[in-house]
Amino acid sequence: MLDGAGQNGTETGADPGWYAFVRARIEGGHDQLYQALGCPQDAEALEFRLLKRGSRAFSLECRAGTTSALLKIFCGADAGAAYAREKMSLMVMAPTGLVPGVLAVSDQRHFLLEHWHNPVAWPETSQRAPAVAAARRIGDWIARFDARAPAGNRCGNWFEYLTKCGGDIDLGQVPCARDILCDIPLCGTVLSRNDGALHNFLETPTGDLVGCDFENARMKPRGWDYIQGYISLIERYPEAAQQVIQAYAEGFSRAHRGALLVNELNDVARILFCARATQGRAPQEVLSWQ
Repeated sequence: MLDGAGQNGTETGADPGWYAFVRARIEGGHDQLYQALGCPQDAEALEFRLLKRGSRAFSLECRAGTTSALLKIFCGADAGAAYAREKMSLMVMAPTGLVPGVLAVSDQRHFLLEHWHNPVAWPETSQRAPAVAAARRIGDWIARFDARAPAGNRCGNWFEYLTKCGGDIDLGQVPCARDILCDIPLCGTVLSRNDGALHNFLETPTGDLVGCDFENARMKPRGWDYIQGYISLIERYPEAAQQVIQAYAEGFSRAHRGALLVNELNDVARILFCARATQGRAPQEVLSWQ
């Protein structure tokens, strides 16, 4: 849901309540914002533009004069935990340049002020060549993030993992799932964004991607973010799925350094995609994923 704010901070858009909510939440925390943005200590100097409103957070462009930053305010029952996950992820990954730098934090008010970068405008579904180029960039970012993120040990295979930790996914919907997934080993765990939404990327002035929105971050099996991205790309570009996924895999393979095999991750992703797409259908209605 996108809304906007005028230059004087007056709200516009379909939901007039967001502006009052933002002002109330940063009340008492202005000093951190003033200092980070280098503006006078005057609440009226701060202007806001709502970029995205989710169930857990508001994301806004916060402006003081010619200086902008990304302000994320967490809300809802899970606000504290979501804030902590995002703060930890950004702090840990800050030296890599793969995430926005943090300018200010408020543990009491659950907000983060981050370096401002422009949201990436992904191509429409009919624009095949730009979609292929975009997929390659995303694959590259995921591989470089995987290489630099905190990691841990985990043994087993993907069938065991998804059976225990896959939520309501019914792998029985895909007849070949057990045989294939049992042969694909886990290669440890790694800090994962755990969110394949394509709008969770920003672009620096030099054209590099940075990933944002780590409120769902978890330690997951290596390759989990690749799998989530694979599914998101198929859903967004179904008519160009073959070319898009090939470019995505190439981008990941060129940048990846480690034991993960992209063909195995593709198998896991296809099985998960089919299992989710056929959830609740009778077995005879399910087509082979191969």
